[in-house]
Order: sequence, then C-alpha cells, then structure tokens
Amino acid sequence: MLPDLSDSLDGHVPDSYTPTTLGGTSVASVREMGRARLTIAIGEHMRIAAKTAESITGVPSVVLDRVTGLDAVDRLMVCLSTVAGVPVPARQRRARSQLVDAMLDGHFYFGGRSVAIAAEPALLWSMGRLATDMGATIAAAVTTRPVPMLAELKAERVIVGDFEDLEDQILEAGGADLIIANSNGRQVAAHHGIPLFRAGFPVFDRLGAAHLTSAGYRGTRDLITQLGNILMERPGHAHQSSEHAHGHQSAAAG
Repeated sequence: MLPDLSDSLDGHVPDSYTPTTLGGTSVASVREMGRARLTIAIGEHMRIAAKTAESITGVPSVVLDRVTGLDAVDRLMVCLSTVAGVPVPARQRRARSQLVDAMLDGHFYFGGRSVAIAAEPALLWSMGRLATDMGATIAAAVTTRPVPMLAELKAERVIVGDFEDLEDQILEAGGADLIIANSNGRQVAAHHGIPLFRAGFPVFDRLGAAHLTSAGYRGTRDLITQLGNILMERPGHAHQSSEHAHGHQSAAAG
C-alpha cells in the first residue's frame, strides 16, 4: 500500500515523539511493487501514478474511482478474485448481503432528501455517488480544486471554494437535510440548523474518527447506517418514513 499513513493516523499514543509520520511503506516494499501481478489505484487522482508505475515496471494497472458503494466494491472484489484465481471469500459475500440489506432498509430515509457536501475531490465523488445512489439529491457541492470527473456527479454544479460558498449554495437550494463535511463545517450547520456528518480531514470535535471505516462492503454498510440514522431523525420526515417502513414490513411479511 503506497502511501500508507495508517500507523500515523490510527489514533494511538506513540512510544516516542517523531516530527515525521510513523511507519508506512518501506523503500524495500516499494521496490517489490514492481513484481506484483496487478497494481490497483484507488481514486482518479492516482491514475497518473498508476500509469507511471506501469510504464516503469510493466505491471498492469487498474484505476478504481472509489471503494465505497455496492458496485464500487464489487469491482474491487472482481479484480482481486481474478488476479488471485480464487472465488470471492464467503465472509465477503456475507458482508455484501448485509450491505444490500442496509441499502434496502436505508433508501426509505434517503429518497427525496437533499445533501450538501464540502470535501476534497475524491471524498466528494465518493460521498456524492453514495448519496445519489441511495436516492438523495445534492443540494450543494464544494471542493478544493477542479477535477473533470466531478462533472459527472449528479449535482447542478460543483464549485471550487470554501464553506461560505457551501452556505450560499444551500441558501440558493432552499436548504438541505444534511451536510457532509469535516469539523470546520460545524458553524454553517449550526447556523442553519442542519445536522452535520463529519467526514474527511480534520475531524477534531468527535472521538474515534480515526477508527471509522467507510470503505468495502462493511464500511459502506456502516456509513449508510450512520447517514440514514441522521436523516431518520430529521424533523418533518418521521410520518413519511413510518409509512414506508410499514409498507416494507408488510411486503416482507407477505
């Protein structure tokens, strides 16, 4: 895995202070990457790096735009299963089934809701795709730099800007049911009475952010659960949600 910041950002107390990152991928391991059967690049921003490595080493590469969401994780599993020559493990198939169930239960609370997102491009793409796949609309989308792929996001427009731009977009859209942003979005959320789901970097006003996972089948399942629970509690949606849930339960019982 390159780069690998997991030892530095996993929320632990190191034995001794160092001004640089802890752990990570060693130079020897980087050299071994040239002997791999496949290079998997995660995020469109890694395409140039993947193609550069392929041109140097001859190792084929594939670029996955994200690893959050059912179809996205399916693509990852197909890549791994194909290159390894073995079936997808039973535990991953089970995790996929749990994700599908979470999507079925959760879409009642996402459908017709509006979400505002402020994030760097890869996170905006991942969160935006998940929200729209679940039936929500994107009321506002703000990122840090222009990326052509974001034109494919189901949003009226994506703005390169700051939280003031996010607030302007929310006002233009007539409000939002949820804001997804790092901790610096808390003022906008509080000012407009909109719940904030903290994602990205930094998250400094909540405990345990370093240990939350939003990738893979289980991570996507947990993310949908967390977002859905927030939307479920959003005022004005309880009656509609209960009717949907009752219909779902009746259909399941039938």
